Amino acid sequence: NRASQSVRQPGSVIKPLSVYGPAFEKSLQDNNVNIYWSTMIEDKPLKKVNGKWWPTNEGGSYSGNSVSIQYGLSKSLNTLDKIGVDYSFDYITQRFHISTLKVQDEDYAPLATGSLTNGVTTLEMTAAYATFGNGGVYHKPYCYYKIEDSQGNVLIETDPNATKEQALTESTAWLMNKVLQTVMSSGTGT
Repeated sequence: NRASQSVRQPGSVIKPLSVYGPAFEKSLQDNNVNIYWSTMIEDKPLKKVNGKWWPTNEGGSYSGNSVSIQYGLSKSLNTLDKIGVDYSFDYITQRFHISTLKVQDEDYAPLATGSLTNGVTTLEMTAAYATFGNGGVYHKPYCYYKIEDSQGNVLIETDPNATKEQALTESTAWLMNKVLQTVMSSGTGT
């Protein structure tokens, strides 16, 4: 089943789940972290790796200027480092239930650019993204609601509320929904 068993590299599609959503959420919980959609970040590399600046943005350039978080997400910039790798990895695996990630993926490049060891499934990604439109509520995906026999007797039934959990606060989900709209209106998705 290509939706639930076939893993693919997500690329920058992973950023809202591994970086931006968790960053907004951490800002609500930690007084030392203040991250909002208008927070300014510098568009510059974080460090040198093997003599080259890292991470690189699409096209290999940096503006060197301060840009808002909203602009950074809309242009898929790779230079946000405010929440730490451990928090990011725990969030995407525990709250968004992306189970195909490996321990090797607990690093900056995989979590920021989606260059994962194996990849993720379409089912995992759609279930995780649905939280942004569901008030922050994550629902475990299911393939059927109810199966009946020819006499109308229920053979199998799924209760969609049995597996729901609050992955993000409602305000963070609303904020991510709004910020992601910028990707389509003026960012990389235009």
